[in-house]
Amino acid sequence: IMGIEKHEVLIGSERIKSAVEKVAEEINSYALSHGIKRMHVLWVADGALMFAADLLRALPRDLEIIVSSVRASSYGNSLSPAHEPVICGDIGQFKDCDVLVVDDVLDTGGTMRALLESLKSAGARSAKSCVLISKRILFPREVEADFKCFEAGSEFVYGYGLDFKGLHRNLPCICVFRENGKGRFVAGVLPDISEGISGQRSTGCSGSGAGCVLSRTCRSFGVFQKWKARYIYPDDRCGCV
Repeated sequence: IMGIEKHEVLIGSERIKSAVEKVAEEINSYALSHGIKRMHVLWVADGALMFAADLLRALPRDLEIIVSSVRASSYGNSLSPAHEPVICGDIGQFKDCDVLVVDDVLDTGGTMRALLESLKSAGARSAKSCVLISKRILFPREVEADFKCFEAGSEFVYGYGLDFKGLHRNLPCICVFRENGKGRFVAGVLPDISEGISGQRSTGCSGSGAGCVLSRTCRSFGVFQKWKARYIYPDDRCGCV
């Protein structure tokens, strides 16, 4: 594909297709087991555009679908969540409805929590969440996804609807952002914790900083402790910094 060679592909289009179809089956099973014949799919603009479109096509035709969109974001032009979620959309229309919220990435869970709470306050009969990517994080998430396609570590991802400062939403795959040959980590999000910096398996901080995943994250993103300090507990802090 022209232009893809300059992007580092994390998840290819075929893997995305298979994962979306699998999640669609899970959603349909949930709907059948709960007697849901009509579902309102509320997709979050702009990042969930491609994911929502493919998911809708993968859902069975006998499940009635009503599609709406809402704008909710805590990122702006930043690579990591920068403020409390701002929601723009008519949530009040979902009273007595079964709603599936479809979003691109779940990190802190703040945006999804705000949406689900708003739906509950509006009188929705049920409200479930579905995300393309769930990030592994260092602190308790505000809400977990009911359905998800992939789990990812700390590196910033884009493509397949996700943008990098407004660009690259049209890529058919999910790519990872690199800076000077290294991954750009998202504040408060864990890298792959199966290996430490030295390549040895690590289960936590050794106290020395050598091969310590938590050390790498804490050193790079100390500012995160100011950002949402209520999620940082003494036992979770890295002892080597």
